[in-house]
Amino acid sequence: MRVTTFPVSHVAWLPPNTVAMLPKTPCASPDPSPFRLILAVDKAVEAVRIHLQKNMKRFRRDILRSLEESAQKKWKENKIFESTLPSASNTSQETFFVTFPYPYMNGRLHLGHAFTLCKADFAAKYERLKGKNVLFPFGLHCTGMPIKTSADKIKLELENYGNPPQFNIDTLDELKISVHDISKKESFLKKNKPSKVAAKAGKSKFQWEIMKSLGLSDGEIAAFSDPLHWLYFFSPLAVKDLKKFGLSVDWRRTFITTPANPYYDSFVRWQMITLKERGYILFGKRPTVYSPLDRQPCMDHDRSSGEGVEITEYTCVKLEALKLPAPLSFINGPRVYFIAATLRPETLYGITNCFVHPEIDYGCYEVSKNEVFICTRHCSRNLAHQLETSSGFGKIKELAIISGRELLGLPVKAPLSCYERIYTLPMLTIIGTMGTGIVISVPSDSPDDYINFITLKQKPEWRSKWNIHDSMILPFDPVPIIKTEGLGNLPAVTVCQKYKVGGPNDQAKLAECKKHVYVKGFYEGVLLVGEYSGRPVQEAKPKIKTFLFEHGYAFSYAEPSEPIISRSGDTCVVALVDQWYVDYRNALWTERVLSLLENVRCYESDTLAQFKQQISNLHEWACSRSYGLGTRIPWDEQFLVESLSDSTIYMAYYTIAHLLQGEDNIDGSKPSPIGVRPDQLTKGTWDYIFLEGPLPTDSDIHEEKLRLLRQEFQYWYPVSLRVSGKDLINNHLSFFLFTHEAMWGQKYFPKAIRVNGHLKLNNAKMSKSTGNFLTLEESINSFGSDATRLALADAGDTLDDANINYATMSKLILRLHAFYEYFQELISAKNVDKMRTDEYNYFDKLFDNYMNYHIREADKFCGKYITFYFTDALIWKYLESQIVMLSIFCPHLSERCWELLGHPGSVLATTWPASEAVDINLFTATVHLENVANEIRGKLLELQEQKKKHNTKISPKKVTIYVAKEYKNEKKKLLDLMCKLYHEDPEVFNNKKAMLELIRCDSELKPFLPKLMPLVAFTQEEVKKKGPRVLSTEACFDEYEFLNIVKDYLKRTLPLENVEVVALGDPLPGVDKSIIEKCEPMRPVPVFH
Repeated sequence: MRVTTFPVSHVAWLPPNTVAMLPKTPCASPDPSPFRLILAVDKAVEAVRIHLQKNMKRFRRDILRSLEESAQKKWKENKIFESTLPSASNTSQETFFVTFPYPYMNGRLHLGHAFTLCKADFAAKYERLKGKNVLFPFGLHCTGMPIKTSADKIKLELENYGNPPQFNIDTLDELKISVHDISKKESFLKKNKPSKVAAKAGKSKFQWEIMKSLGLSDGEIAAFSDPLHWLYFFSPLAVKDLKKFGLSVDWRRTFITTPANPYYDSFVRWQMITLKERGYILFGKRPTVYSPLDRQPCMDHDRSSGEGVEITEYTCVKLEALKLPAPLSFINGPRVYFIAATLRPETLYGITNCFVHPEIDYGCYEVSKNEVFICTRHCSRNLAHQLETSSGFGKIKELAIISGRELLGLPVKAPLSCYERIYTLPMLTIIGTMGTGIVISVPSDSPDDYINFITLKQKPEWRSKWNIHDSMILPFDPVPIIKTEGLGNLPAVTVCQKYKVGGPNDQAKLAECKKHVYVKGFYEGVLLVGEYSGRPVQEAKPKIKTFLFEHGYAFSYAEPSEPIISRSGDTCVVALVDQWYVDYRNALWTERVLSLLENVRCYESDTLAQFKQQISNLHEWACSRSYGLGTRIPWDEQFLVESLSDSTIYMAYYTIAHLLQGEDNIDGSKPSPIGVRPDQLTKGTWDYIFLEGPLPTDSDIHEEKLRLLRQEFQYWYPVSLRVSGKDLINNHLSFFLFTHEAMWGQKYFPKAIRVNGHLKLNNAKMSKSTGNFLTLEESINSFGSDATRLALADAGDTLDDANINYATMSKLILRLHAFYEYFQELISAKNVDKMRTDEYNYFDKLFDNYMNYHIREADKFCGKYITFYFTDALIWKYLESQIVMLSIFCPHLSERCWELLGHPGSVLATTWPASEAVDINLFTATVHLENVANEIRGKLLELQEQKKKHNTKISPKKVTIYVAKEYKNEKKKLLDLMCKLYHEDPEVFNNKKAMLELIRCDSELKPFLPKLMPLVAFTQEEVKKKGPRVLSTEACFDEYEFLNIVKDYLKRTLPLENVEVVALGDPLPGVDKSIIEKCEPMRPVPVFH
């Protein structure tokens, strides 16, 4: 047992669990001094070690965090981020206006927000260093349902369970509130499966519990029953967190949305009126995602899951039942139809049967006095909100529930089918929560239909199991209806046989078959039957669909493409409702937006492709709702403006917000800095400011103030860069482009949009329910602002999801602290004259050139929004350059280092470091030195591993570096040949087979063919990466001379006593042939002694 002694005075700060481990009675000790305490417990000693280690980590973090407050105070006092109009003498300064989608104020900001936000902040800091006048504003979004829904839940919980509420968790499963009936207890107590709302907030079932999980006490939560309290509670916290994060925002321009801010409310009203006047906002019945519980449309921001999910529109075919099963014999009078949803109405000519699932339940629903539909209950919910049923909107009379098994073997009549009657047959892959639950069977053109059809036809035992008579299937065959190039006139049969589909459960192969047949059939298929025989499918399809609708054989049916859950926990449907909507389907408007999009920088081709697809496919978007928070529709005040519709051009409002509202005035309740009241902001006023309209006659604002507001807008607009997450391409970002075109056309269309993927935490999706979640405040407190920022910068830039983990941030604390200590050491060395001040030597030139290269590389990548003893001047250039470039990512540490260098002002207000032209020869030599040193270190590590493994005494003291002054004859000739081909015949140069034939035909090269062909492939790839210089057989510097110059450096940085450089120009006695064989120019061979 080891014995360790500690001074008694140290015990006070030991971790509590360690003190508990101390022996209860004194241990024997050779030193009876009362100032010593003997600790003889190994666990206690280990606990002390761990405690010291953790304290050291916290110590480093706390040192870095201590720099944050002073830096932020300096930036505020010097107004570094306040963006103003230039003076008359500086109007040529280029502007840079960057924005980020304002976050929703129903909770603290988290690392997902910070990840995307950092891209905007990095761009702002970089462009400021490049000399541009930068504007980076930040708003706070409060419009929509989430805040109101949560507030109403708390209100109802207080009413029903007291303050604080005493929940009976044994009898209540889920709190589910209708936004129209929040006072009804039965709605409040309604049970349901746990919603995504609850999942998003953890395992909490009640809003009160969700609020407690955010760190709020019982005494604080009751106030959140007022929706406005959310606005004034979370908005200041967001600003506070972002300031601690070092965001370079002009906070004078920060505001909240909704009528709580009358300035912004007026702006949104003007925007909506203008869009309506220009014909972009219309009224009418449109298919819309709808929450029956909330009784209103449920757009993207109103959903707890299913954001971005769109509507799928089907042709719903009516198959008349010619005979009813016994359970439905009570139906007399009305016609009964099986209804089947299809995306391919042109294939009805080939129907051979219809499928039902024998193991799910179907409903029988009265649509009118003359018609009854058979479908799933899932389908009936959508039908009730789309058809004019006899029960009224949202209701449909359910006559009976019947199992699918009882519906098998019934004769039905199908429109356009060549068969007089067909039968209902079993299909076990039908999904009851998709479509109608009834499937028309076209085995000629549907792989799924064919494989189920042929299985029934070929397996008597399968028919017998479901009581299907031979007469219901055997007389029927696939009907040729469409001829497709390469697939014939029975494409489904052809493809299933080609892919050897094993049966109905061979889903992977069936999916491949279906994709192949459907795409090729639509674009290349030609109809063989019917009125449109000989016409291409894509031309005939809409005409057949119109024919079916006009003759009452089918109707339009729609449902969400995937499940959508509202914020109130309701499963949404598609409804036909009267509503105000933005007509994004307007063909001329779409065409103009796509044309302007070509000039928008999107940074990645995938981003541009997604925009084109989404803009082309957008349809009408409901811009009104009846519940939530938001601006009233000016001409129809029973409705509110939907939350994505008031968020399309608010960037324009940023340009004047500091004049209308100013700092610490997010709701505009304080006097305006220029003395303008909200009631003075008439439509004429907004037209003058933003649309170059005439001086308003309906406002008494002084002309000078109006000119100033217009001047601010015209100076900053358009948006230089919009930064966002990829999920907003499908809605907000596309709406952003459409509305800018509608308001300003080409003149103020956005210049660039950069999107990124989502952020994972510790390689897993961030989720409150799993505990894998980190708010921005928590990350700053745990790791510091600069370490968090640097980790986010390192996490990723593409559309792929990025990852950040605790281990990385902890390591970055160590690296940043080490850099800070190193920086302070260099400052100390400078102060005591320990640095050289003579002329540059060879190493100085290498270092200076290397810095120039990396400054230029950093400039290039930032523009995309992606040591030795040297002279005193070089050290200072290195330090200043490093600090300025690092300030983009770690502004607090950089600010302190800037002060230590003795510079006035802020590092964030200086300019990007200047760099001279890069000497490519010197740079190549520097890289070569790194490669040689790394290779020697690697081989030394291998020798050490061998020493441990075999217990040998391998301890090299010297290394000899063998250098080849020229290539071997065969390689030199090959490189000369490839160099010639590269310039004269690049097609042959890039063709491996052609190169093989050339080498075979050359008598000097042919004997070395096995060795030279791998070299050909390698060289071709190197040329792609580095250019034709790799084909040169002449070195850009003297390798032998260079390595002799730097061998002292290698000796000092490697665990060796001597370094020797030997040239292999002439045969050397005693040199191993393998060394001569391996050695080539720029590929020296190290040998240890």
